Amino acid sequence: MATIPIKSLDDLDMILSSCPKLSGPYEKSFYLSLIREFNSILMFISFQEDFAISDPAAQEQVCEFLIDSPFFTANLDLFQAHLRQCACTVQPDNDLYGCLWLIYRMLVSLNHRSKDSLGFSMDQRSYLVPKLLKELKEPLDGLLELPALLLLTEIFKNTSLTSLELRFLNDEDLLFLFALSEHSRLHNESFSYAVNLFLLYIHHQTLDTCPDSSDPFSGQDDFCRFRKKLISKTEDPFCDSAATHDFAGLVRCSPVLRFLQNNFHSAKTFGEDLVFMLNRESKKCIFRISVLESFSNICLILDFFTDLFNHPLTSEYLYTNDLSVLVDILIRELYDLDDSLDELRYSFLCTLSSLMMFSQYRKAPHKLDEIHRLLKHIVQTQSDTLSEVSSQFFSQASKLLESWAH
Repeated sequence: MATIPIKSLDDLDMILSSCPKLSGPYEKSFYLSLIREFNSILMFISFQEDFAISDPAAQEQVCEFLIDSPFFTANLDLFQAHLRQCACTVQPDNDLYGCLWLIYRMLVSLNHRSKDSLGFSMDQRSYLVPKLLKELKEPLDGLLELPALLLLTEIFKNTSLTSLELRFLNDEDLLFLFALSEHSRLHNESFSYAVNLFLLYIHHQTLDTCPDSSDPFSGQDDFCRFRKKLISKTEDPFCDSAATHDFAGLVRCSPVLRFLQNNFHSAKTFGEDLVFMLNRESKKCIFRISVLESFSNICLILDFFTDLFNHPLTSEYLYTNDLSVLVDILIRELYDLDDSLDELRYSFLCTLSSLMMFSQYRKAPHKLDEIHRLLKHIVQTQSDTLSEVSSQFFSQASKLLESWAH
């Protein structure tokens, strides 16, 4: 991990400690003087050689140092509002344009500390989201792309966007994002990972705001509830006729699924990357590394795979080898996950069910005997006192076992 020279941090600390603190109502001129001081600090960090940082870890270190400074914490509300305004309005001809990477990074870090800290109004988001996407598509500064992508992801992750706000997403944007993921995976794996995560949040966000009231999944915030409705659409969801169900609402509402449907053979590496992401996030949970974030990412990936398999035109999107690796991961996690993680276990089982029901797995089953043993183990460990999710989990396992017993 890159580090910042101690001398530079000491210099910055000395500057911050000499800045005025906001501790009561003052004249407008005093507020403006604070903003000018803050802008000077942003520019000092962004333009001094010691702080011309391209390493993401080093960027984050400087950002956290500034957020924790007494000057910033004493004037938190004022400076947060200023950061939001700058993010929405600063253009390449503005003196603060070179500071945008730091402004975006600070907003992301602040939101990690407090999930309600983004605070963008709908009007602000209507300017900011297209602006961030344009900065990603037409980079003018080598420092800006990743911070812009991270802020986009935070907005999609933590804000309920309206269908009107999502109109900017078109096939050209999706083509760019998939191409960006494909290109960056060869030389910048972490950036490719961030692009793929953003695509997953686009999928979730657009399904969540789907205006089609006939879509049974519209407006659901709970991922697992989303899947319960899907699996319960038929009395026997694993019969061949289940594959004829009309899941057109999924593709109609999700530009990501629609893109994959229309570019079936030219975006294959995305599926391979998601399998890799799921495996890595699952291992983080095993070793208790970033557990809460990993749980969120795991659910996001599982939900996408479930939707992918449930639609007839994308159900065979994954390469057979990638499908087999995914089966291995699902088996491993269903064995290893603690009984207390009901929602997560249910998500894994829903994905396995959809995979076995709709994908090419039916033509060439992989480790079917091991899946039989796993499902029998699950059914045999069922207790008398169960939560609603646990009850559905065991019921689903029993149905899947019965369906593939023949």
